[in-house]
Amino acid sequence: MMEARTGRRTTVLVGARLATQGVAAGLTCALARLRARPGRVLLAAVGVAVSVVSIIVIAFASTVAGDVALRRDLAGLDPAGQAVV
Repeated sequence: MMEARTGRRTTVLVGARLATQGVAAGLTCALARLRARPGRVLLAAVGVAVSVVSIIVIAFASTVAGDVALRRDLAGLDPAGQAVV
């Protein structure tokens, strides 16, 4: 059982210690679950990899689409209008 302590500094230290213990307990539980089912780690890693690749493909596709649109618009101009100053 936790004993009551007085003083602001003591209260903050006790709260920080309890928060640290809570984080440690959560990490311990998460590691135990990962060890029990190692395939889930691989599945999560594949999911993250697919997400990152999707973002890169979308960014690349939008860049290519912009380049194609610019080339098409520049092709419709006369040579003097195509010059970049």
